[in-house]
Amino acid sequence: MEKRREKKKRYKRIQRGRKLVFLIVFLLILGGFPNFVNTETMGGSMKIVKNANAYEDEISLNIDEKVGMLDDQQEIQEDNNEVDQEEKIVYLTFDDGPTDCLTNILDILAEYDVQATFFMLEPLMSSYANTLSRMKEEGNAFGLHGVTHNRQQFYFSQETVLEEMNTAQAKLFEIIGLKTVLIRVPYGSNPGMTPVYKEAVKSAGFKMWDWNVDSKDWLYRDERFVDNTIKQIEVLEKRKTAPVILLHERKETATFLPQILEYLQSNNYIFKVLTAEMEPVQLR
Repeated sequence: MEKRREKKKRYKRIQRGRKLVFLIVFLLILGGFPNFVNTETMGGSMKIVKNANAYEDEISLNIDEKVGMLDDQQEIQEDNNEVDQEEKIVYLTFDDGPTDCLTNILDILAEYDVQATFFMLEPLMSSYANTLSRMKEEGNAFGLHGVTHNRQQFYFSQETVLEEMNTAQAKLFEIIGLKTVLIRVPYGSNPGMTPVYKEAVKSAGFKMWDWNVDSKDWLYRDERFVDNTIKQIEVLEKRKTAPVILLHERKETATFLPQILEYLQSNNYIFKVLTAEMEPVQLR
């Protein structure tokens, strides 16, 4: 980045130098060769313009040869294009819903005109059928979080893992007619999802997602989770990695969610939802 700034400064200095030298040469032409300036003869006017352009070309070429401006200018332009073409994308994800906080969270997302992906538990879905329909209409994405959210029950076998996800998938389809293959297992895939379990859900057509930013809203339950989230996002930005942020449907999360959204929008992040076509982020 420092190298790029230095190139731009040098480019501007040279451009100013070109303009100054061209102005001096042009004034010398006007003062030293007044016979060229003849408003009654078009040929004289053409000669002035032609001679001035020749001087500018010669001066420009000399400057370029001395400092290699042609190459540097091209590099600057390429760098600028690269910055313009880069997109900073972020994925908001919410676990453990639907809950009574969901409507408030959806209102906040709508206010900021952004969408998120929600990983939901089967037993809670039926109580929020209307809210799920709203989520779908507003462009949010749906994922499955199982049934029990109990570590021992969920990870008892590969069959129990698949049974919970299949049950949740069927319930969501029953309510809003949407079949999703996005799943997030309780407490994250490491260490509960063994290689055998992972292969089982993959063979069943599911796409298992974890996260790379843990807000820890489940731990702090106050404004501290905002600072914790931002610190992790800043680290990922340096690596040019899109944040997949883990949040939960909690009252405290909804209270401080606008702070996270404002930070992301002020830093030019584009909000997107997870899709089945993407390569999932998984814990290691």
